[in-house]
Amino acid sequence: GARAALERALEIDQTLAGADPSDMRALRDLAVSNTKLAELEHELAGGEVGVEQIADLRAAAAGFRRALEAWSLLETRGGFAAGDEATTRGVHAAIAECDAALVAAGDAPR
Repeated sequence: GARAALERALEIDQTLAGADPSDMRALRDLAVSNTKLAELEHELAGGEVGVEQIADLRAAAAGFRRALEAWSLLETRGGFAAGDEATTRGVHAAIAECDAALVAAGDAPR
């Protein structure tokens, strides 16, 4: 399904970005893949928070943090494009939302 496709895309992007850390396109693709997979995990965590939702929230928060690392690296290297700043703000907001939901569920953010 969608998760498997996003995980495969992320795997490819990690390989490409690792092969040439100076490749801005590969780094952007890595940031986008991490963001999309985290968004899916976050969506899956919707509704009442139970054990499965906590696992999805943890996965989403971790994915958003990985995405933020890639976006920050892209910015540091001068690879930001139009809209990237807004995307980065959205990732920050998503991390805060996941962390708040985890705290509300009695689970500390990681």
